[in-house]
Amino acid sequence: MPYGDAMGTRARSEERRAEIVRAALEVIAERGYRGASMTSVAERVGLTQQGLLHYFPTKDALLVAVLEERDQWDAVPDTQ
Repeated sequence: MPYGDAMGTRARSEERRAEIVRAALEVIAERGYRGASMTSVAERVGLTQQGLLHYFPTKDALLVAVLEERDQWDAVPDTQ
């Protein structure tokens, strides 16, 4: 199986995207939306700002992903 197979690349891309969303959530929690920057999120995950823009072209797009992730957490039933 070749190293750059489509499934492996897609899985790595999805993992990286999830890592970025988690980092953005942390940065926004620490600094607020206005205080959070794409650069600070990129640094948190070890990317350049250009690298981050590959996954999320705008700060608003990143915020939407963070809010979608939060909505998924809210949808999980509480088992306690």
